[in-house]
Amino acid sequence: MVEGKRFFTLYCDRSRRLCEIRWDFENRLPEQRTREEQRLFLQLGPSLVAVNIWLTTLGADRGYSFGTIYEYAKVLLYALTWLTHMPVQLGTKHAVDLTLFRLSRMDMRALFAWLDIPARDTGARQLLCQTGQLPVGYREHSLSAATRNLRLAALSTFYDWLIAEYLPENVVGDIPLAHPLERPERPLSPEQVRQQPDGLLPLHITQVHRPSKLFRRRQDTPLPQALSPAELQLLFETIPLVSFGHNAANRNGALVRLLLWGMLRVSELVDATWEAVDGQTLQVCGKGRKYRCIPIVDQSTWTYLNTYTNELRLPLEQRFHGALFRQLDHEETPLTKHSVEHLMLALKSHFQASAPPVSPEQQHLMASLAEKLHSHIFRATGATLMAAAGMDHIRLSLLLGHANPETTQRYYLAAEYLDLPQEVKLICLRIQKALEPTQESTPAHSPLGWYERKGYDLAGKGGSNGHRSTQR
Repeated sequence: MVEGKRFFTLYCDRSRRLCEIRWDFENRLPEQRTREEQRLFLQLGPSLVAVNIWLTTLGADRGYSFGTIYEYAKVLLYALTWLTHMPVQLGTKHAVDLTLFRLSRMDMRALFAWLDIPARDTGARQLLCQTGQLPVGYREHSLSAATRNLRLAALSTFYDWLIAEYLPENVVGDIPLAHPLERPERPLSPEQVRQQPDGLLPLHITQVHRPSKLFRRRQDTPLPQALSPAELQLLFETIPLVSFGHNAANRNGALVRLLLWGMLRVSELVDATWEAVDGQTLQVCGKGRKYRCIPIVDQSTWTYLNTYTNELRLPLEQRFHGALFRQLDHEETPLTKHSVEHLMLALKSHFQASAPPVSPEQQHLMASLAEKLHSHIFRATGATLMAAAGMDHIRLSLLLGHANPETTQRYYLAAEYLDLPQEVKLICLRIQKALEPTQESTPAHSPLGWYERKGYDLAGKGGSNGHRSTQR
């Protein structure tokens, strides 16, 4: 294959939630196609048909947003493009079959290695496909975990559907139905087999649980970080100190308070408009183009927002229309994510800079803010405060726009950690109070304690001197 030559094109229709991969040469007559194009058409044609049927199935499933379908389609486009390079396996140099139906685990390793190399480095990609050896400096190409997981999710979802739905009905032949992205099941040891409970069901020699994925990183998801009330108060006092320019303090004050009490994502904030405001309720468009209504009952948020809007240099009839937040220098342009991140960097730099002597408590707050401050922490703080105040789990899920209730549950755990120091302090005070009477009632040590326990009346009370008391 000539490097840089394209054989596939991705076509999208958002209104129909449809993505389709087409041949780049399909508009030409068959006699006008090269011999290489004809060969690839015959070898990769069945795979392309299966991919397009799968993309149509995703478009009909309302559980997938158009953005997800588009990203999945790009991953399958990359996989088909990789096959047009006629690649070989890593290390073994065995040729890979030019079909998505027979890829193995070793083939998948070669595919992910090819995807790790930047697309602009076409020479390194071609060399990897020809020799099966990783290029020099391959480890320097560090991809984010989100990118790897997206590619893995796309290919895993495709092969789950291909093996369960497509191959048994549409392909005739001895095609192996092994999933190339799942680990083989490990056989149990004889001791594990003996420890299985007896019953009417037969004992299996393999584990029942689903095998783990090939490239997924095993890591515990940390609980969301939240700011304490003292940190929030210090942050609100610092915003005017880092806001420079006309109307900057009003805009930044309203921006941070809306992120906090509205529990908004940054993308939802920059897309918010005055047309979506109804009284004290703001309608936002979240992930997957899902709309939800957020009641903003904090009066200081509306005070800052109205003050900021009234101070705009736009004509009066344009101020309360369009974007809620705008650029400082170009007020006709809506706010961008970059401007929000620039504000976060300015706040962190202020907390990191050498300040005049302050109390140790305030020094600790400034160091904590400089370390963990970012734009998404306001959403986590608002959700954690709502959970700590006793908001119902379902209502908080509706406010946050979570489809999975387990995601919302993390904020309730973070709220428990928020109250944990105070709870421990109260319990310790209660324990100390319970111990105080016991310590006061303990008699002091007496040198005559042995005689008194034996019943001798040494003080002469109730009997003769030096004689043992007969009272029982």
